[in-house]
Formats: sequence, C-alpha cells, structure tokens
Amino acid sequence: MSDDDDPRGFFQSVLGIFTRIRPQKSAKPRSLKTRWQEAWLRADAFAQQDDLDRADPESVERTLRACERYVQDDYDQEIDFSRQPGLERYLGLRHMLNDPTTDPYAEPRTSIRRRKRGRRGDDLLDEFGNLEQESKRRRVLCRQEPSHEPNSQEPDADFAMLMRRHLVTLDNALRMHWVCVCQKCSGLTVRLSLPQHKKDLEAEASFEVFFGVRSVPATVLQEGKITVKDLRNSTSRCPSEPILSHPPEFAHICQSITESLGQRNCLHFALEEGIFQRLRPQPKTFGSDRVSRTISLSALFNRQKELLRGESVLPLKGKRILALTLASALLPFLETPWLQFSFDHSKIHFFEPMKDGELPDITKPFLSLEHVPTASTRTTHSSEDADSLKHIVHPNASVLALGILLCELHYCIPVELMSKGSNAEKGVNDDMYTCLNKLEDLEDDAGVDYYHATKACLTGEYYPTGERANFEDVSVQRLFYQNVVKRLEAVVFKAWGICLDNLDFEIDHVQPVRIAILDSGLDTESPFLVEDQQLPNPRIKEVRSFIHGTEPHDVQDEIGHGTHALGLLLKVAPCAEIYVARIARREALGPNTYDDIAKAINYSVEQWGADIISMSFGIREQHEGMNRAISDALNKRTLLFAAASNDGANLSRAFPAKCRGVFCIHSTDGNGNPSSFNPTASETDVNFSLLGESVSSHWPAGLNGHDQSVNVMSGTSVATPIAAGLAASVLSFARQQDQNVPIESDRLGPWLKIDSSMNAVLKSMVRQRRGAGYDYITPHVLFDSGATRDFVYGKMNDLRRNLYRYE
Repeated sequence: MSDDDDPRGFFQSVLGIFTRIRPQKSAKPRSLKTRWQEAWLRADAFAQQDDLDRADPESVERTLRACERYVQDDYDQEIDFSRQPGLERYLGLRHMLNDPTTDPYAEPRTSIRRRKRGRRGDDLLDEFGNLEQESKRRRVLCRQEPSHEPNSQEPDADFAMLMRRHLVTLDNALRMHWVCVCQKCSGLTVRLSLPQHKKDLEAEASFEVFFGVRSVPATVLQEGKITVKDLRNSTSRCPSEPILSHPPEFAHICQSITESLGQRNCLHFALEEGIFQRLRPQPKTFGSDRVSRTISLSALFNRQKELLRGESVLPLKGKRILALTLASALLPFLETPWLQFSFDHSKIHFFEPMKDGELPDITKPFLSLEHVPTASTRTTHSSEDADSLKHIVHPNASVLALGILLCELHYCIPVELMSKGSNAEKGVNDDMYTCLNKLEDLEDDAGVDYYHATKACLTGEYYPTGERANFEDVSVQRLFYQNVVKRLEAVVFKAWGICLDNLDFEIDHVQPVRIAILDSGLDTESPFLVEDQQLPNPRIKEVRSFIHGTEPHDVQDEIGHGTHALGLLLKVAPCAEIYVARIARREALGPNTYDDIAKAINYSVEQWGADIISMSFGIREQHEGMNRAISDALNKRTLLFAAASNDGANLSRAFPAKCRGVFCIHSTDGNGNPSSFNPTASETDVNFSLLGESVSSHWPAGLNGHDQSVNVMSGTSVATPIAAGLAASVLSFARQQDQNVPIESDRLGPWLKIDSSMNAVLKSMVRQRRGAGYDYITPHVLFDSGATRDFVYGKMNDLRRNLYRYE
C-alpha cells in the first residue's frame, strides 16, 4: 500500500520525526522564540500520535502540507504541491524519513529562510491546534445534528406543558384579584422548579413564591406558597389540605401579605376555580435569616469583571448545571405573560449565601417579576414592549432571551460587553446577532452539545420541518426539550454523571459539617437559640444531657458557660450543624463527671457522626475511659479541639488538650497578643491561639445577677469554640469545592478529617509567632478577600502535596 493510500500512516511516521530529541546542540544559539516554537512543535506532534485513526483525512493532508513547508528550506526552490503527482509529493518529508540523521529543527542556512521558518512554524502550530480541537470533540462529545421530529416519549416535556397550564391559570387569577391597596406591594418572585414527577400534577401544582413589600431601608420578602387546583382533573384531595368551603371564602392577597410580615411563617394560598383562599401557614422553607436579600445573576456577572483574566466567578460545573437548571425550569414560563420582552439575567435571582463570598445555591433560582399589581398593569406587555416586538426577527422573544442567557453564562459576561461595536443606541435584534457571531467560538470552547442547545434557542431550531405550529403546540414543546434541555443534560451527564432527575439531590447533597459541643447545655428560653413555638434554631440538630441522674432532655444551662460557647459556634460556623451534649452543671468538673464525658464523646462520634468536637474544659488528671474515647474518635477521623487552661505559667496544659492529636487552643486579646492566663507555650508542639478575651455571646438572662441575654467572657474555653468553628468553615469550604473535582482521591474534604492535615492548614494561617512562641491564627492569610475560591482550594492542595512530600 502506498503512502497516498494511507496518509494517516505516513503522517504517523512524520510525527515520529518531529517528536524525537535533537541529537546535538546548534553551534549558534537559537533565539528564545525559536526554542519556544520547537518545544511546542515537539509537544504537539507527540500529542497527536494517539488519535490518528479517527482523524479527518482532509485535516491530515492539510497538516502534512504545513509540515512539508516547514522543512523545505533546505531545498533550492519551494515545491509546488499541485504539480506533484503520486509519490512525488512531500519530497522534503520523504527525504527526512529515508535519512534518520536528518534534524527537522536544523537551522536554515540564510536569515531569509530563518524568517520563513518562523512563519511556517506558526502555521504548523495552528494546524496541530486544529487537529487537537477536532480530537477533543471526538473524545468528549458525539456530533449530532438537531432533531426535527418530536419524540413522543418525553415525560419532562409533558411536565412542562402541565406546568404551563397551571401557570397561565395562576397568572389570570393574580391579574384579576391581586390589586394593591396598601401601595407597598412591589411584585412577585417565583421559584423556578425542576421537573417533579407527581401522579397528581394534572390536578394541582404548588409554586414557591416571595411577595415583595417596599420598606425602609430595603424591600422585605414574605415567603409564600400557592397551590393551584384543577377540580376537573382531580380524582382525590390531598388529606393534608383543608376542604375548601363552597362558595370559597375570598382571600385578599394584599391584606394577607401585610398581616403575615414579621410572623416568620410561609403564607399559603389555594387557587381553586379562579378564587384564592388563605390556608393555614406553613413552616418557612428558606429559614428566617436567609431571605433579607437576594443576589441576581447580573451581580455574579459583575463579580466576573473584578477577577483576573482566566478566572471565573462560577466553576465550570456550576455554569453547566445552572444552564441546565434554567433551561428546564424556564420551559413552562416561555412565551407566557410571566416572561416579558425585557427578560434578561437581571430577572434571575438567588438567595444570598449565609456567608460573604460564598456562592448562592444555583439549583434554586427564582424569577423576579417587577410589575406592581395594580389595575393599570393588567396588560400583557407595555406599549414600549409591544412596539419593540414588531421589529424583532426571532419568532419567540423569551426563547431568544434564553439563548442569549446561555451564551452569557458560558463566558460569565453580559451580552453588551461581547459586542465590539460602538456605544450607539441598540436595536432590538443587536443582541441576537452578537450571540450568533459568538457561536463559532462557543462550539470550540463549550463543546458540540452546549453549542447546539444555544444555537437552537437563537435560531428557532425547535419547530417541526414543513409544519406551521405555535410554540405552545405539543410537537414544538417536545422538540424544544430534545434540542435544548436534553443536550444540556448530556453536557452535565458526560462530564459529571449527573442526570436531570437527580440534579437537586446531587447539588444539595454537600455533606454538612457536624460539630458536637460538650459543655453545660443551652438556655432553653434564649430568643437567639430557641425560636417560636419552643423549637430550637434549625441548625441545632439535637440537644442531649449525659449527666448521670438526669433525663436526656434535661438540657437547661445552669451556669451559662455552654450557652456562651454555643453562641460563638453558631456565629463562626454558619454552615455547620450543631449537636449539644450537656456534660456539666457546675464550673468545676469532678471525677464523677469523667464517665459522662467519655459517653458524650462516644455518642458524638457513633450516633451523631460528628466531624468536630469542641471541648471547652480541662482537668488535671488522666482518665482511662476518656483516653479510650478520644483515641477512638481520632481513629474515626474526628477532629478534637480543647481548651489549654486558664492557670497561666503556674500549670501546664490541661487534659484533654495535652493529648496527642487534640488541638490545644490558647487565647489572645483583640490585637492578637497572648493572654496572661495561657499556660507556657510548648517548645515541642504548635501553640495555636485565637481571640479569647472580652468576647460577647449569648447568656441566660438573669443568671448570676446578669439581666441581659448577652454576656462578655474570657478564657481559653472561649477561644476553643471559635477555633472549632473556623475548622468547620475550612472543612465546609473544601466539601463545597470538592463537587467540582471528579476524581474522589483528589478531593480535600476527606483529607482534612485527618488531624495532621487540618493542623497543616491552620499553620498556613499563622503569619508569625506572637509573644513567647504562640501561633496566632489569622484566617485572612489563607482566605484573602481578593482570592477566588479556586485559588484558595489550590493553595490547600499545595499544602497536601508538600505535607506528603516531607512526611
């Protein structure tokens, strides 16, 4: 077989020549650019050798010609490829193959040819780059053209059509009955839910909403739920709902909203036969402290502008999952009055995270509707929107907006910053053309499936061929689902193995950090720790007494120490679950309490599954039962934090802080200076210290003559829960970032459960030793406010690599 019959085989041989090591150095030093170019050519040639069997023949031929041009400088004249029949082609390459001593990187004889060699080297690198792009597409995604025939078996597309019907019913009822009389209503925010396969969906559907009420200094959000019932398709009534009277009692929405403000509940309406009725309120879904503010997708795009080039405010996995979530959840809203012509990224909102710098939960987006519900706003579109719609090229304005959103989301920048044109007034079609111009880059950057999903939205590739149809038709809905939602699902599934059905579970299933605090219990009457109806703060998962002679539910704090420490944990570790173990009822711990403490440690590990145990106490003798419990906890990768002692230089570290593997915590003042009551710093061990003087926290009002529910305390026992909370925040951060790491062994969460690993991370936060050898932890050394999450995660990864290197 000739080389012309097998161009891939010939190309394989040529690549072998380009990848080989140079036998000797040049007599004349090469320029930096020349050496850089040769290194990349060798690397690219080596990378192409493994995937030639499926390479496009035309691409192979094009690259061979670039190779021939690169090496032909040793000949007196250039070869005219169009005049070289059969085996006479690629004479320079064939000469190299026949003479093994030939160096493809040999220096040309003249300066003119050196300049040509440089230009042709750039051309050859471009061809290698094109081959690599084609190879990536073959490896990751199969190229398929969009479907033009709807699939009748698409249950999620059918879900969208049912939801669309309920949404139209709800919109009509709201426009009819929600007329603001308080002059404070500022609109409605609706949760964009993922498909939920419920048997009774045809009969009823529930929507999570927030009603906005203008207030000073910011709009207040009242959580609500609206259940839309369709009696025509209802075969049974949910037993949990009250039976509505007939005729139903009318619920004044505006009045109901204002009455519910400050009640810390979820307002619940039923919509049946076009009439709203107010039902019994439900517990809040999003918690009492998370609804004060929301953050829009626009704000995330603005954050992107502040980052360095090459960094992204959203990780790749986050961007892809958000794209899939939005496309799937917005489908029932498309081309309905819910999505106005002006819909864009500013209308997508998330609840702000509990901690500054954290990203919001991207699987729970909300659609913000700004219209004020008065009689003057009952029209579907404003006159300005209606005038703009006359000039729009795309058949469906809201679908076009989704396509633009997908394009923006990939680059994390708004479409107006993608345009290279002037700042002249924009036309209604300008954003569409800007995104269409980005499609070619999008195919290379994002892959074929993401490209086709975006293209389908931008160009209307969801209408059956040869048919006249409306967007609401079943065939169009199913084609849209196939060509947009399913393609985006393919992107997420191929990269991370996540399907749309379990998307909510996958993202929400970041294992929360669990902290057990062993102390004197909590104040069961504290308004900060116990909420309405005598229910504890939702982050306090269980409270249990281990004191012998008491009942498990006898958890009232009699000395205030535990309440103070618990308040600090709740503040420092906002993402953690807290488990409270009451082990003391007096300031001093006697020998009769040691067995109780050992039981509490064992229970925290075995029953609560604690990741961290905070122990703000110390004793002056060893106890075998506590020793065994601590050893078992360490063996099960539980991080233990204990107070050093408050006896100054008079005594050494207390037990259990002096145990190997337990983090011994010392105290500092507000300026980081060591407290006088610390024990003498160890010369053979790290001496971690944190704020422990004059620290304010919760307190049982009236205890010890202190009438306030807040008190100030000092001690290493005060610094200990702060240290435990900091470790919990580090572990929580790592677990969140671990979602973006596909290889389980590369994730940092499990590694941080080893005491030596957390020790290394805490050491990295020590800028310098203070006083006589105390290691003052300053978290901003690692968690710098200007650093991205990926950068911090990378620094922690470096710590792991260095730790293994020197161990």
